[in-house]
Amino acid sequence: MDFMDSVDDQLLASITKQLVVKCPNVYAYSKALGEQLLQNLCECGEHGLPLVIVRPSIVTASMTEPLPGWIDNLNGPSGMIVGIAKGLVRTVRLDSRLVADLILVDIAINLMIAAAWDRANSHTAALEKTFSYSTVQESVQSHVLFRILHNATVELCQLQSGLLLEKKCSEDRSTYDFDVRKINWESYMESYVSGVRKYLLKEDSSTLNFRKSNLKM
Repeated sequence: MDFMDSVDDQLLASITKQLVVKCPNVYAYSKALGEQLLQNLCECGEHGLPLVIVRPSIVTASMTEPLPGWIDNLNGPSGMIVGIAKGLVRTVRLDSRLVADLILVDIAINLMIAAAWDRANSHTAALEKTFSYSTVQESVQSHVLFRILHNATVELCQLQSGLLLEKKCSEDRSTYDFDVRKINWESYMESYVSGVRKYLLKEDSSTLNFRKSNLKM
């Protein structure tokens, strides 16, 4: 990081590809650097602080908490939903072989809480406590957004997160639920689109018919 601050933008741009190496982009590379820094400071440092790293994928609107469909930014699919809802985006070029690796924000938060609990009660090395989380494999054709996404599929990678789920008592499973197998994706996408309209675009249901007419123009 000191090196990044010591070179000019032109030199940095010229060596970025060599620095990033196998990471898909600079964003992922910076995340990896952050994780390495935490591991060095916590696990390898003199204080030996416990550490757990949770890696959510593409974070989207909530399923239930704080409200169904709640979202506060245009990141990820939300921006595309806005473009489609406004009639500005008519076609989307996508590769149907790729996964729509979505994780709902409240599920991601519940996983973080559960992972911290598990680390606090575990005596194994934290480097073995890194959680990768993705979503349920399902091809949904009936909902309009999924038709636009050309049968986008998602996968469930349970790995350690599935093992963590089994450690929790029934009450905690209900309170801090992150079992993506329970998600009804068609129902969720309807809630997601409604949440984008309500919380991002600040539109209520009274404008729905007018917005639908925009899509037919």
